[in-house]
Amino acid sequence: MKIMRDKGWQWGFRKGNLDANMIIELAAPIQIQTIQAMWVEQVQNAQLLSKGQSYYMLAMKGYLKAIQEKTGYPIGELLLPTLESVGVVVSCYNNESTLTPILAELRRIPFTETICIVSNQSCDHTLSIACGAVEKTYLCRDEPNTHEVCRAMGASIAQADLMLFIDGGTIKSAEELLVYINQAKRGDDIVLPASTEENVLFENRSPVSVIQQFYNECLGQIELGTHTLMQVPYVISRSAYEVIGCEQLKNPAQAMAIASMSGLRIGTISSKSKKSKSKWVPPLMRNTQELSHEERSMYLSGLQSLIHLWGPRLHYHDGIRDRSIVAGETMHVAD
Repeated sequence: MKIMRDKGWQWGFRKGNLDANMIIELAAPIQIQTIQAMWVEQVQNAQLLSKGQSYYMLAMKGYLKAIQEKTGYPIGELLLPTLESVGVVVSCYNNESTLTPILAELRRIPFTETICIVSNQSCDHTLSIACGAVEKTYLCRDEPNTHEVCRAMGASIAQADLMLFIDGGTIKSAEELLVYINQAKRGDDIVLPASTEENVLFENRSPVSVIQQFYNECLGQIELGTHTLMQVPYVISRSAYEVIGCEQLKNPAQAMAIASMSGLRIGTISSKSKKSKSKWVPPLMRNTQELSHEERSMYLSGLQSLIHLWGPRLHYHDGIRDRSIVAGETMHVAD
């Protein structure tokens, strides 16, 4: 495996040297767009994305190292695997402590556009930070003022062919985010994030995780497990959210249903972590009263979408199954 990784870097370094010579011959100011275009040609000629994420990243690092050594161009930027436009939507709520480092990581990727959608319920300096760093910053006044609503607003504004959605409260490196874009360019219309409970034994999972997996299986997407549009980061192609509809992103469960039933290709990022050894919790103790407000909303959203999809059969009385998990929410879900 190490030999393959070394080969990736060496391949990139050789190609970078060749392209650096061409850049020097042009005798023109060096621009990231020029390097990006040359890199995409190399990626396509070598079918680099098919060789795996690790190989791709090391090849890119080797390529940039060669460019830097010959031309003096800084190595801090990363390169996209496509000449299509790629944008990012950042939904923000009271994120003054994390937004600046997040935007610093985003600047390492040559995005076509960066959009910040700030909740009008933010009561810190998030809006002023976003306005000072991102040209396309908007205040979301729609109700309910949630991350999902902010993402839907960002999608309606975006012009790029491929959109990455993240939250302003979680710092991820540019390298981590690039994985999503690379996978989308391998053929997926939607790329979902790794589930936090992907490798947790089923009997230890939270009610939210259980309903997410049940929902995916109802949609015929058994392979998706607990992966969902309810968490970020995720990537959606323009063709995909034109099918889904930007407005539907306000309800991630409904958006997943439309995507699945429309035949869109949905891929996932695996956490590749070991199975959890957390203490088993009896089913009767796993009730929605123990969940946060956001988790309860996610849980009920999945149930409501199932009712919407499958009609009144889910309204019928069932005297066999234990429905205590939904506590006092049963009538609310059925409305």
